[in-house]
Amino acid sequence: MGRTCQSMNVETLRRFLGPEGMGSEEHRRRGDYCLVMVQFSLGARIGEVIPLTWHDVWDFKSHKARERVTRIKLKTGCGKANKANKAKKAKKVKSGKGRGRGKKSVAPAAPQKPVKITGSLTSEAQDAVTEYFHYRRDYLKKHGRRLLGRHYVFCRATRTEPSSYIYVWGVYKRVIEELGLDTGNRFTYSTHSMRKTFAQMWEAAFFNAYIRRENVAADNMAGIKLAMRYAKRMTMKLTGHKTESAYEAYTERPADDPCEMRPAVLDEVFK
Repeated sequence: MGRTCQSMNVETLRRFLGPEGMGSEEHRRRGDYCLVMVQFSLGARIGEVIPLTWHDVWDFKSHKARERVTRIKLKTGCGKANKANKAKKAKKVKSGKGRGRGKKSVAPAAPQKPVKITGSLTSEAQDAVTEYFHYRRDYLKKHGRRLLGRHYVFCRATRTEPSSYIYVWGVYKRVIEELGLDTGNRFTYSTHSMRKTFAQMWEAAFFNAYIRRENVAADNMAGIKLAMRYAKRMTMKLTGHKTESAYEAYTERPADDPCEMRPAVLDEVFK
């Protein structure tokens, strides 16, 4: 799904996050708006946001949302680099005795250590976390429970397990249909659209920042290529991609997408 969905242009993003979309009172109370804002701010996969606990996004000592949030990366690589890692883990050894003498067996792969990525929450995302924290705390208080740091941020009702991907995808789909953003293809926009939009906006921002900093002229093709490489390299650090081939899927736009990449960082969406 991640490779077939599209990113959102600024106008579509405003509508999706606006009061008629995810920013409605209903979605704010259920935490849907908070989830989308955290995902969009971090540029994370939806599966990396759902497992977050309150300790990850809320500072109980200072009683405010954290500016830096650490999440567990789901994918650790792809392409040639990933195949090479798998080949190293699956070492073939010769068996010593028995019927299988001389045959090769695959040694069990060692458990992979989780890879952590730290990102920053925008002021809008911090406001969304603060709003939902107070609502969630008051809701649990009415039911005789306390909100603890080990509790999942995005869970339903008084349940302690996190929301499922199917539930989140259902919320996305319903909002997209209500706003009339559905083009007939159910993969036009999905939960991965936020991550793609994040990557394209930041790459455009890094590109324009390099052009202004180095004073690159419009006819300086060498300088423009360096700016493109710089923007791609910096954005890959934010998204966690290790190979350019994996990242290319995030910058390619469909032929019928009228939105051109622009120097829009997150603040432009909320003007």
